[in-house]
Amino acid sequence: MPNLKTWLLGERPRVGRHLIVFIIAFSSLITLCISVVQLFAEYRSLRSALDQQLEGVSIYVPSIASSVWDFDQQQVQRALDALILLPNVVQARIATTDTGLQREAGKRVADNFMEKAYSLRYTVRGEDKEIGVLTVVASLEGIYHQVATSALAIVLSNGLKTFLVALFMIVLIRRVVTGRLEKLEQKIRTLVPDTLPQSAHTLPQVLPRHIDELDAVDWTLDHIAGKLVTAVASLKEMGEELERRLTEQKHTEAELAGLRQHLEALIEQRTQQLAEAREAAVAASVSKSAFLANMSHEIRTPLNGILGLAHLIKRSGVTPQQTERLEKIDTAGNHLLEIINAVLDLSKIEAGKFSLEETEVGIGSVMANVVSILHERARAQNLKLLVETEHIPRNLLGDPTRLQQALLNYATNAIKYAENGTVTLRATPLEDFGDSLLIRFEVQDTGVGIAPEVLSRLFTSFEQADNSTTRKYGGTGLGLAITRKLAQLMGGDAGVDSTVGVGSTFWFTARFRKGEHALAGPTARTTEAAEAILTRDHGSRRILLVEDEIINREVARDLLNDTGLIVDIAEDGVAAVELATHNRYDVILMDMQMPKMDGMEATRQIRQLPGGAVIPILAMTANAFVEDRTRCFDAGMDDFIAKPVNPDVLYQTLLKWLEQTAQRDTRQS
Repeated sequence: MPNLKTWLLGERPRVGRHLIVFIIAFSSLITLCISVVQLFAEYRSLRSALDQQLEGVSIYVPSIASSVWDFDQQQVQRALDALILLPNVVQARIATTDTGLQREAGKRVADNFMEKAYSLRYTVRGEDKEIGVLTVVASLEGIYHQVATSALAIVLSNGLKTFLVALFMIVLIRRVVTGRLEKLEQKIRTLVPDTLPQSAHTLPQVLPRHIDELDAVDWTLDHIAGKLVTAVASLKEMGEELERRLTEQKHTEAELAGLRQHLEALIEQRTQQLAEAREAAVAASVSKSAFLANMSHEIRTPLNGILGLAHLIKRSGVTPQQTERLEKIDTAGNHLLEIINAVLDLSKIEAGKFSLEETEVGIGSVMANVVSILHERARAQNLKLLVETEHIPRNLLGDPTRLQQALLNYATNAIKYAENGTVTLRATPLEDFGDSLLIRFEVQDTGVGIAPEVLSRLFTSFEQADNSTTRKYGGTGLGLAITRKLAQLMGGDAGVDSTVGVGSTFWFTARFRKGEHALAGPTARTTEAAEAILTRDHGSRRILLVEDEIINREVARDLLNDTGLIVDIAEDGVAAVELATHNRYDVILMDMQMPKMDGMEATRQIRQLPGGAVIPILAMTANAFVEDRTRCFDAGMDDFIAKPVNPDVLYQTLLKWLEQTAQRDTRQS
């Protein structure tokens, strides 16, 4: 059984101990305060009694005053001795006013005393006169001793009372508060997972009204314990479920890892297959490009001879019937050339190797050129060609060649399908972007029109409005597809609006960048003028013709000889370098593909010769790709003429470079 101290204060500091210490301290303070008040009251009582005792001395004052007035010193002394016999009076003294007579009885004290003075008065002839002062001194030692004696009793009495009250309060607090708090503490200590009961107690759901706060806390703790038991049980179930799911997840992750490895293997395999397919596609593209280049070269080379010989025959003088037949040969050859160019253009566009030039563009001039080219064909079909333009600026930059090609494709089709009426070429600004201008081009005809179900496939490669074997109009079906792709490359699009029996309007849009300066008016010389100027001004100039194909060599030589130019012949690059080493030439016409040494290597070696750096070297070749043009320029050539050679283009190009050579020679001389 625990001892009293343990039962009262507990085994360790807690709320009950603090309450008990507070009660003891507060009770001690109350006891001290009550004792002080009681002692102070007793002191005031004793002091009041002393004051009353001294007030009683006043009955002796008249007799003492009479003795003093009579100078009865013995009587005065007896009176003083009688006064000091009173309780607590230790001294009495008299001092007269006139004679200075002074008497005293008793002894003086240093401290703890009180004095009371009485005026000695005597009536003389009816006048009340003060004759002296009686002073009585009382000691306070007796009062202090009596208070000290009472203090011990008061303190002991009050202390005992306070102790009993405090003990009663401690016992009461122990039973009512701290004991129950300890039980609550013990109950709270059980609210941990390791010590919780396995099941919750059944308690009323509503808090009873007759219980106090601590019982309410106890009831709340029981409810909390019940909820904790339920929560712990739920957590255990959740933990078991989580563990089960984690186990399943681990199995799933293992399966996913296997699937991922399998997928990675499949991806790697597929990637390898795609790489191989890409390599095969690249190889096929290279083969296709090589095939198209070879095909172009092999077709252009004999075609150059056919068209060139037909041109020479016409120039030599023939009958009208022969002239008509030669023109048909020329038309057929040019048609074949257009087909070759269309196939090559489409191939380059689809391969992403097609590039546009950016130079000054005169919209009106391009449309006038189209009308000039198609004028005879339109007149033969009783068609009228019209041109409409609306305020087109003259400072535009673009690719005039491809713009003319797109317009020619549309206009040629319009003439083909329109049996009479008009064909109108129209250019209209659509939107000004500040630094560029979007223009809509239209070719409107009054032809047969196109059925709505056919319109959707018109701009597909190799498609025509009529693909049957009994179709009336021929063609490869590439013109419209190329036109749309050209329009898209120029920042626009293409389309058609058509009504059967009324006609069609083919349109495309193109964006042109604005230049700083307006395009100057046309200053180019005509073809006849170029040939005539060559004959008149440059007939004695010396030309080196490098060509390995005998027919093309003969055609080019005759075209040059007709203007009076002096022509030397080289059958391959080696012979060309040899001739250029020993002779001075004003212009060199260089083929690309030749035996022994090709045109690029021959150009490089000629450029290394003394004076060879300034000789104009012009490529004249059946390799008409942009890559071929680039290779020629990289090798050091100055210009490019594609086969079949158009005599007009040949004369204009020669005239340009011969005039530059003449101007250079003039400056040097």
